[in-house]
Amino acid sequence: MGVKVTGLREFTSFTRAMVRGTERDVASILKQEARGLCVEMGAATMPLGFREGPAVKFRRRVEGDIGRVFLTKDDRGKVFKLLERRSRSLARGFLRALREGNDAQVRKYMRDAGLKVEALNPAAHRAARTDPKGRVPKGFQAAEVVSAPSLRAYIRKQQQLVGLAKAGWYAAAKSLGGRVRRNLESEDGKRRTEEIFPSYVRKLARRFPGLGSAVVSEKKVTVGTRVNHAREALPADLYENAVDGAQVRLAKALREALRRRKQRGFRAAA
Repeated sequence: MGVKVTGLREFTSFTRAMVRGTERDVASILKQEARGLCVEMGAATMPLGFREGPAVKFRRRVEGDIGRVFLTKDDRGKVFKLLERRSRSLARGFLRALREGNDAQVRKYMRDAGLKVEALNPAAHRAARTDPKGRVPKGFQAAEVVSAPSLRAYIRKQQQLVGLAKAGWYAAAKSLGGRVRRNLESEDGKRRTEEIFPSYVRKLARRFPGLGSAVVSEKKVTVGTRVNHAREALPADLYENAVDGAQVRLAKALREALRRRKQRGFRAAA
């Protein structure tokens, strides 16, 4: 009994095409999951999540930290303590001049105690951030007096940088191409999309180009951020959770792609 089998050439040709198609699937999936990982990294980076509330609290925290490093003459209690350590009589004179609204005398008492209004030096703030999370310790004792306008300007400038570490991950996601948006569906069935990263983060990414990047090859996608304090802004446990979750999702996406490709292959070969 003889059996003649035909179609082997066609089947072999298709399986070769299936391999090439699978490679294309893998490259696309790698980019997709790498983009998703950037989103998770951004969400886990301080201030947590993508809502505005945590960012507002962080800006207040920035103001508080800077206020521990620099004083103005209006911080009468703290300036008084500084003066008192140098001269009790000058400290009392300082308070009296403040109550009388005599700015000239206020400055004189401070000068006599060797405490003058200095130009605000950002390096003093950086040096004071010795807390493991990059904050100024609560017990820090300020020793520099600066003008109130320069202090307000510096606080405002630093508050505008809140979210910079998040912006690094947003930039990395954008460099992969495609959109960094989520799909939404309303109760009436209407669909729409919205940006995942909040506007204050996107604004920082536009203001400082090149905060994050991605390198894509056939078998690997590398994403990263160039923000110096990115590691400090991302708690270690949340980092591990994001990476572990990305690995699970990648394996699942690859299995699903292979399953669909095999189904198409068998149907075509039949």
